[in-house]
Amino acid sequence: GGAWAYMELGWGGYWGWDPVENASFLPWLAGTAFVHSVMIQERRGMLKVWNMVLVGLFFGLAIFGTFLTRSGVISSVHSFAQSPLGPYFLGFITALLLAFLWLLVARWDDLKAQNQLESTVSREASFLLNNLLFLAITFTVFWGTIFPMISEVVVGDKITVGPPFFNQTTAPVFAALIILMGIGPVTSWGRATVGKLVRNLAAPFIASGVIVAALFALGLRSMAVFGFGMVIFVLSVHLLEYYHGMRVYRSATGANWLSSFGALFRRNRRRYGGYVVHLGILVITAGIIASHSFQVEHQETVSPGQTMQVGAYSLTYQGMRQFALPDRDVAETTMRVSQNGREIDVLTPSRDFFRNSDQPQTEVAIRRTLTEDLYVVLGGWDEGGTTATFKVYVNPLVNWIWLGGLVVVLGILTAAWPEARKQTVPARVQEGVAAK
Repeated sequence: GGAWAYMELGWGGYWGWDPVENASFLPWLAGTAFVHSVMIQERRGMLKVWNMVLVGLFFGLAIFGTFLTRSGVISSVHSFAQSPLGPYFLGFITALLLAFLWLLVARWDDLKAQNQLESTVSREASFLLNNLLFLAITFTVFWGTIFPMISEVVVGDKITVGPPFFNQTTAPVFAALIILMGIGPVTSWGRATVGKLVRNLAAPFIASGVIVAALFALGLRSMAVFGFGMVIFVLSVHLLEYYHGMRVYRSATGANWLSSFGALFRRNRRRYGGYVVHLGILVITAGIIASHSFQVEHQETVSPGQTMQVGAYSLTYQGMRQFALPDRDVAETTMRVSQNGREIDVLTPSRDFFRNSDQPQTEVAIRRTLTEDLYVVLGGWDEGGTTATFKVYVNPLVNWIWLGGLVVVLGILTAAWPEARKQTVPARVQEGVAAK
């Protein structure tokens, strides 16, 4: 969805906290919280009621997202339909909630915990804090999404909650979640101690401190510096986890490093596949921090032959051509892109006018690299295209977001891939001899 919005909507971004975007995000938050806390139930027999609540919340939010999309109660570029089914759909969600609560109460005795939390620095405690942070974000996003509907009912005026609200309220909690993602893997189950945790985190903390100091020395003076330090901290923890696992396997079997790396996944696919998911989240986080903090935006009206300077790029407007296709009319411009006096690309941002629709469609032109995107939007033009207005963005590391998503999918497939079934072979004994 973010990649689609980035390429098709022509606004230079990929996530605008649109109500339908939020509706798809909410079940993911609840489901991710469950994936972590169910490990505590599996390992220690705890949080059974809590896990059932998370499962019910996940399902309910998925249905709620369908309600938002199909009922017509919100205005969104992603909203697909308007229908009179909204009240009936809302009644269905209410019935589901009441049925879930009844089942939860009816099974309450079967969901009693078998153990208690023994240490505030144990893995159980870190997973529980992880869950609380996820639910804090879930509640914030949910409240911001439904607030326009509530305000319309209460005061008769639909008050929209914009991206600044979501950014300011969720960013600190997301940062805490990322840091906790680095602490969790090195905590111990049961009776964990602070001293052991500090020893495990010392090297990653030093590595992140060195990176932060280096970025400050290079002249960076924004909160993004601490964001990158946070990413390095969590990355160091996970790399050390892989290293320690490989070293133990090598010492026990004498295998080489590559074989030891593969053995980690064969012996504990869920754990190390989960770490791959974490690495993908870190790549996404780095892309979000860079593209949000260091984006360059410039708008200018130019004539053919004139050049506009955006960051390190020089863009020269060559002219416009207008032509007709079977279903639409197209206005296409040509921009020659140079960097350090050398031409590196030719971009053709355009605007399509479909004959069966009153809404024009922007076709952005993007020069993609692993380090940054040059993103050019045709804003408008005068008769004949003698002058045209362009909006140009330079988005650092934005492709890391899509790359990180692929890493997350790879990690999920690795962790969820079924284990080979163990076949039982009947024991054979001589007749008349008792089997042991």
